[in-house]
Amino acid sequence: MSDQNFARTLTAMILSISLTPLFGCSGEPNPTTAPHSASYSASRNCTAAEDSALGGMSCQLGISVTTASPALQSELRNLLTTYMLGLQSNDVATAEKVISTELRGRIETRGPNANFASNLQIFVSREQRKLIRNVETPDALRKPFTITSSEILTDGSVAAIRFAIDGKTFPKPFYFILEDGNYKLNVVQPSIVPLEGNTYLVANADAVARTFSCSGASSLKVAANSSVHKFCSDSCPGFFDGTRFTVNGASADCDFNTFGTDMTIKNNSPVCHDPC
Repeated sequence: MSDQNFARTLTAMILSISLTPLFGCSGEPNPTTAPHSASYSASRNCTAAEDSALGGMSCQLGISVTTASPALQSELRNLLTTYMLGLQSNDVATAEKVISTELRGRIETRGPNANFASNLQIFVSREQRKLIRNVETPDALRKPFTITSSEILTDGSVAAIRFAIDGKTFPKPFYFILEDGNYKLNVVQPSIVPLEGNTYLVANADAVARTFSCSGASSLKVAANSSVHKFCSDSCPGFFDGTRFTVNGASADCDFNTFGTDMTIKNNSPVCHDPC
């Protein structure tokens, strides 16, 4: 699909969403007073639970997780919509409006150039390509996206949502950080606590079961033509943290894929969606 057609279809998707103004959310922690961090316990043995976007952080911080209110879900959806508009038109100014300070830092320090503006353009273009590759059909982009689940730490510092387009739920949550009374899009899990890893998605495209391992983790068998989530240590630089996957003695360093599978096993070899 050409960039022009992609822009048209994703614009139609965005316009089909009934947007609501950003506002303070009744029933949520007060965004002007909610802390950005809490007492971190390095003694806890915590990893991110597959069924909870904030499970690992909740364990480390000792802060419980609750479901975001409908009002907050609308606010987060608006932020994600603005980000999507920036991606669909390759508009760095639009995308930059909603990103967090932490994400800005990643773009500035982990990009190939010393200039932030140049790195931001590379980042937006790369994320646009990831989205295109993870949407099954162009028609799907004409449909509105819906939030399928939402979580927030009860101190209000971090929120996360999962979303679907045309009934297809994307496998990775999107994270938001509270900054100066407003939520900002962080995309990946924020570094409020050093979990030193991410939950990656691995697909096996072979007709037989395969075994793989990743940085800091034991090996895992994947059934034929199926996918699994695996918590792996971060081991390579990039805009987002990546990890090294090993299959049948061959290794590949894969960047974190925001919208889908990180590594696919093909012919008993690791293939990155996006190399580090």
